[in-house]
Amino acid sequence: MKLYFLLSIIAILIINSVQAKEKPTTDVEKDTGDVEKTGTDDYYLVVVKHKVQKKKRNHEKRHEREEILDSLVSQINNLIMDNRDTYDDPTELEAIEQIQNPESLRRRGLEEDEEENNYAYVISSLEKQSIIVTYLSESLVSLVENLEYVKYVVPDAKLTLAARTNDELKRLKSSNAWKNPCVKGNTYNYLSIISQDKYDDSKKNASYDKNYYYPGSAGEGTNIFILDTGFNFTHPEFSNKDERKAKCIAATTQMMTTPLDSEACYYGEELYHGNMVADIAGGLTNGVASKANIYGIAIYSNNRYGDITMYASSVINALTYIDENYLSDPKYLYKTIINISAIYSIEYPRNPEGRSEILEEIINNMSKKGVVFVAASGNLNESVDDMYYPCSFGSVICVGSIDNANINDIYEEKDKNEENKKIFKKTLEENIKSKDMLTKYYRRASYSNYGKNVNLYAPGAVKVNYYDENGREQEEYGEGTSFSSPIVAGIVATIMSEFPYYNFNTEKMLEHLVKIGVPNVIKGLEKGHPNVLVNNGKHINYSQYDKYNSCGNPTNELCSKDDELECFEHGCCLKA
Repeated sequence: MKLYFLLSIIAILIINSVQAKEKPTTDVEKDTGDVEKTGTDDYYLVVVKHKVQKKKRNHEKRHEREEILDSLVSQINNLIMDNRDTYDDPTELEAIEQIQNPESLRRRGLEEDEEENNYAYVISSLEKQSIIVTYLSESLVSLVENLEYVKYVVPDAKLTLAARTNDELKRLKSSNAWKNPCVKGNTYNYLSIISQDKYDDSKKNASYDKNYYYPGSAGEGTNIFILDTGFNFTHPEFSNKDERKAKCIAATTQMMTTPLDSEACYYGEELYHGNMVADIAGGLTNGVASKANIYGIAIYSNNRYGDITMYASSVINALTYIDENYLSDPKYLYKTIINISAIYSIEYPRNPEGRSEILEEIINNMSKKGVVFVAASGNLNESVDDMYYPCSFGSVICVGSIDNANINDIYEEKDKNEENKKIFKKTLEENIKSKDMLTKYYRRASYSNYGKNVNLYAPGAVKVNYYDENGREQEEYGEGTSFSSPIVAGIVATIMSEFPYYNFNTEKMLEHLVKIGVPNVIKGLEKGHPNVLVNNGKHINYSQYDKYNSCGNPTNELCSKDDELECFEHGCCLKA
């Protein structure tokens, strides 16, 4: 069942990542024996549209869908059998026959003695549409597209990429990885890490690729709500307000929510933390999703207990405000991410059985509306399991940190005296500035919480720029799961923007992130617990052994010479 659901997600993502071909005029009722051979054979995804009939009962709808799909599978199989001569290499069909397992692929209701040609089969069946995968010659595509109930047919993208090339952006586009790939050249490793596979510095002549590759949609049309200490969106990191929104929308305390429409806001004694989180999620230079809308909600905070202190009621107020004022608008449904970085606690209100069901119910209800929740696991080097909220909730993607700045060895000593603090701060800054990645950095950060409820890990050491409450420019180097969380939130935004017609919620997004993440590379995690380093879907290491010679280098030389490339202040993209 898990494999079926995962295949469904992959299939729907793939079909939305490429444009459907224009409907041909071929009449499927005509004799198909004279179809011309083109010499291009490949796997295709057939999207079947179902009519939603509200008056019918669910079992009647399911039965009707199954009949339609059975009929289509049979028609496609017959078309393939009748037109084997249109294939460039018909032996591939024979190979498909040999590798198919009829018992596992046979649809329910098929008689044991009924013959079946397994050239087409259903991999996803949803209420409004289903997906059939099949192997077609290019000539057969138009015939299948004209079958009744078929919405469109698209190539099945290749998910495993192994090519090494100096023209990485063009390769990404031709592979259908992203529609309009872009790159930020020579950037910090917390960005470059998330757009490539594990780097192995033990290989001869290996050099780390310091570029951040990302889809050109960059979160466009998505909405990241950040619950944190305060924000200042007047900084140049958010200067592209002509293509997205970046503003404060509310400030909350335990008892009230004050609506705002302001570029700068903070409520209480802390401002910097929210600024840093917002920059990592969506800043132009330092951020992951530079076209996502960023909405800040300032949560009341004070230092009453010697640290940033917030209250569950303030968080509940903030979530209720988002629910009532934004989620009633269809454009926010399945396009909304809520990042909770500053808040992790064992003190959320609990029911008599010990569960924090008050907040959990709110989060669950919002997740059902297509909201994806991302939260920091916390920085206490403890197990999150059934203790720290909201990360322990099932409807929240819980994020831990890896040691991408190589500070584990000195982390425990940093607070012993002022000299140690200076050494730690200097080491952190130097290692982030170096922008390099080493094999040993793939380990859990010593401060990061862990456990079976920590779903993903992301870089924890970052560099940010922001204005403080007095309007002064600040450049800061920080570490913590608070920054790993907005990295994941930004990746979620880019995925949503690349696949705008797929309805993600927290559960579906987490399944997809685990699928495209880099598995089992993080040291220091208990066996059996999730071990996934987040990735935006690119994976392959770029020109690991070759001289770097492409768009995104410090001088952007190739960008200015290549008509297919276009450079901007914050990166370089293929022209649409």
